[in-house]
Amino acid sequence: MSYTSVPALGQDWLTPFFDALLAVVGLGEPLTERVIERANIQEGEHVLDVGCGTATLLIPPACFDVVTSTLVFHHLPTEIKQRAVQERGKR
Repeated sequence: MSYTSVPALGQDWLTPFFDALLAVVGLGEPLTERVIERANIQEGEHVLDVGCGTATLLIPPACFDVVTSTLVFHHLPTEIKQRAVQERGKR
């Protein structure tokens, strides 16, 4: 299976502005707080948020207590979405 990544808002030139734009439209800290609450993330847990931004910060391989995803699910092919839904809640 192949997958082509989608740049911020579908435009490569917008990528440097993506995080700032999210903050302006209310998807910065308020979204982060909602994700923490909905994922039941506890203090001290190691969290990996897949697809949470522009991939400008690369995280070395590690063990995570929680894996979540924001603002990316709609970009995934159907097969991957189905697998993700099957994995949901295995915590």
